[in-house]
Amino acid sequence: MARQENDVMMKYWDLFSIMRTERSALDKLLQDKRWVSQSYVDESWTVAEDLAYAAMALFPMRFKTEDGYLFCCPPAHSPPDSLSALEAYKKFGGKIIEETLERGNARVD
Repeated sequence: MARQENDVMMKYWDLFSIMRTERSALDKLLQDKRWVSQSYVDESWTVAEDLAYAAMALFPMRFKTEDGYLFCCPPAHSPPDSLSALEAYKKFGGKIIEETLERGNARVD
């Protein structure tokens, strides 16, 4: 299901789970002065939107939708109509991407 405008985009634990294979890239991103000098999560553990966008832009996995599900596509084998992690994130949110990576697919219709 596509996210609603008021949906939570990315929780702290989803960000770290998604980026587990790209931990050095995430660590480098978090060393940016913008994140060192301020909290990048709020009191409900929601990650700042611009940090989530930056992290998803670094994530190499691509995604495709088929029959109401989101699936992972390794970059070397992704179809032309596949979504970047950032595109999938904007459309479905962090929880769906994390679920897709954990289970192999997530319902999105």
